[in-house]
Amino acid sequence: NAETEEPTDSELDIRKIGISNLLRRTFLDTDNAFIEMCKEKGGLDFSSSTGVAVFLWPLNMVSIAHVGDSRACLARMDTEETMQCEWLTVDHKADHPLELKRIQENGGSLVYLHGNKPFIRGGDFLERQALGQHPKQLNYSRAFGGKDLKPYGLSVDPSVSHRKLTNSDKFILIGSDGLWDTLPMKNICEIAWKCYCEYKQNPARNAGVQVITNEIISAALKHMPLTTVRDNISVVAIFFELDSDFTVATSNSSNIT
Repeated sequence: NAETEEPTDSELDIRKIGISNLLRRTFLDTDNAFIEMCKEKGGLDFSSSTGVAVFLWPLNMVSIAHVGDSRACLARMDTEETMQCEWLTVDHKADHPLELKRIQENGGSLVYLHGNKPFIRGGDFLERQALGQHPKQLNYSRAFGGKDLKPYGLSVDPSVSHRKLTNSDKFILIGSDGLWDTLPMKNICEIAWKCYCEYKQNPARNAGVQVITNEIISAALKHMPLTTVRDNISVVAIFFELDSDFTVATSNSSNIT
């Protein structure tokens, strides 16, 4: 993009609103397509999924949209070349006051299960259970799919945030909860940065950037038996190469335990 002039604050705000609306429409369309796909496949009507989208746009701006408890984090190097990491997302949980308010207003309820974790439950749960059915309960309050819980407050409306990247920002990691529940964010970012630096020194030897996410998943799976976590893991890594005007290298991989 040839755009070089900085927009005014009001122009930037207008663009943020436009991108937020675009991401929200995209999540809604994806939700409709997901539910229809599950219906066509049969027996998957009530499947659900969390999701994170990272949208990079001119002038080094980035927008993050998410539903559920998959997360994104940003890693940067401070002036002393020490890595600093921060979350870009906040999990959507049924016991958060705003989430619970929406759920209760739509006839749903909150229940604590599996080690006192908050779950959303539909208003028809007990009735369906008495009929011998197996109504779904979810440990997150926003998601794609979850057809039977949508009338009771489960939402696909994403939380959206925006930020301007700086020269100190090195990469963004997107991962499912199976990753973040297994290893600390700082450890994961350090693995990613070490692998990326090795890749940049000799990309041919490392056989592509996917080696970075493969290494992250290997480390998590190795540590998982030491925890109570038994979950799948998915990772996407986005690195900002300053010498190439923030061009991006991405990779992803997954493993089911």
